[in-house]
Amino acid sequence: MRHQNSKMDLSAMTFAQYMTSLKILHLAMCVGTAFVIIALVNVIGLSSLSFQNMDIQKVVLFLMGAIAIIYLGHTLSNKKINDISGSDSLDSKLMSYRIAKVILFALTEGPAMICIILGFVWKEAGLFIGGGLIIAYLLSQRPTADQLKTDVPFSSEEKSYLNGNSTLGEWESQRK
Repeated sequence: MRHQNSKMDLSAMTFAQYMTSLKILHLAMCVGTAFVIIALVNVIGLSSLSFQNMDIQKVVLFLMGAIAIIYLGHTLSNKKINDISGSDSLDSKLMSYRIAKVILFALTEGPAMICIILGFVWKEAGLFIGGGLIIAYLLSQRPTADQLKTDVPFSSEEKSYLNGNSTLGEWESQRK
């Protein structure tokens, strides 16, 4: 039932609108984390962070954990993308790709947030900087149409939808 509702959402979208929605989702996750950083800086202040008494072992341990979670996100996202079959419907391919990207974004944003928040709580500048670097990495993961076209096995007929201006619903009705 859930997938059926999401199909209705996609059927009214052009490919450009689909990509825009994916980019907005990505940007919202990045901006949300930036707002947390801004709030923490305003409430606690950067001066509370310390490089002098930094517990290197703690920082390294948490950053290694963050990297492991990000790697897991890439692994799960790539598996979801690799599971997309050429015989799947176009709607199904696009939904699976969106889900794969949400997994990747969430499992990148989560460790960044944890590092940033714990950096402030424990007054560890290394964790705060590590979280900031993870956010920069998340920004670099911006979805593009070319990336989607490379990652997903589209038929030549489906590529006409990707290159056109019709909605998915219009494109499907024209095919029949």
